[in-house]
Amino acid sequence: MGSVRADIASGSDVREIDKQSKNTWRREWLEKQAEGIYLREIIRKLNKCGACYRIVCSEELVCGSRGFVALTDHVKSAKHESFLQTRKEHFTLPVAPDLLEPVKEMSKDRKALNRITVHRNAASYNTRFGISKAVKHSLFEDF
Repeated sequence: MGSVRADIASGSDVREIDKQSKNTWRREWLEKQAEGIYLREIIRKLNKCGACYRIVCSEELVCGSRGFVALTDHVKSAKHESFLQTRKEHFTLPVAPDLLEPVKEMSKDRKALNRITVHRNAASYNTRFGISKAVKHSLFEDF
């Protein structure tokens, strides 16, 4: 996801921050869905009046004048869809190095396999385009 920000508001601070805003921030917004996505997964309130942070896009969104409508409009935007698609395609596997351990244990040629390494991004790519293709192919052969 996006970078960690120090200016994300805690629950008790929100009303004080948005005093001057036309549409004050409401926690209920985060429990609603837009385009099948819970807003709590992609939005955080900032320590700024009428502003929130879009985690997927790593940008601020001004929502003080339009409130919840601004959030849902952003989720429906092509820009947000593009960021979601990129995130989906390039999701890394944090356990990739651990995936090699069973292979190393089962191998007969220990010396060669002990030198194998896999980066998380490569493991993600291989899982999506390599392993899944091979599994799909063998499944069709079985039928």
